[in-house]
Amino acid sequence: MVQLNNTMRKLPEIDPGVFLRKKPISILNRTRYGYLYDRYQFNERGSTLKKAIFLDRDGVLNEVLSDRGKFVNKPEQLYLLEGAAEAVAELTKAGYEIFVVTNQGGVGLGFLKERELKRIHERLQELVSVKGGHIKEVAYCPHKPKAGCECRKPNAGMLVDLAERHNLDLTKSIMAGDHERDIEAGKKAGCKTVFIGSGPTSADIQASSLFEAVEDILNMLK
Repeated sequence: MVQLNNTMRKLPEIDPGVFLRKKPISILNRTRYGYLYDRYQFNERGSTLKKAIFLDRDGVLNEVLSDRGKFVNKPEQLYLLEGAAEAVAELTKAGYEIFVVTNQGGVGLGFLKERELKRIHERLQELVSVKGGHIKEVAYCPHKPKAGCECRKPNAGMLVDLAERHNLDLTKSIMAGDHERDIEAGKKAGCKTVFIGSGPTSADIQASSLFEAVEDILNMLK
């Protein structure tokens, strides 16, 4: 038993269901799965919860640690990976909302100004839109890697927050990333998971690129 706002609640089972949290993530008690959600609940407004696709940024949509640059600290340093914009376009045409969830610890470390990061994300959305894709929102964690925040992956804070604000069903959504921390965040949120790249992974499926993963993603969302 744990106490949450003076109300005694049992730890929930791992079957999360569809939910919206009522309390800020920062005060949710931690469990071995990452959070003690204040129960997963259907939308109290009676709206239908939607499926969504969450994408990591670096290594999934754009180049990182490549010949053209190590990190993306300016809009002009953003280079999309081959087929990435086309992949987002196909997922958009299929009728799904797409969100980017990215750790950007460089902000907290002082290597990158938050206003510059927002310009980078505006550029990302522009490049994707040229091919007919649409990114609903880019969520980012600006904190230092060891800050202990709930939003930095492998924690699921960004996904949980997006689900609440955009009326999403995490258990019927997908998280795709090129690091195991992305997969772990997706699993903590209750999502199906897709690993982009090679090597061992605990993800549900694996593909060499986001473009190669499109068919599998759409099949998982049926």
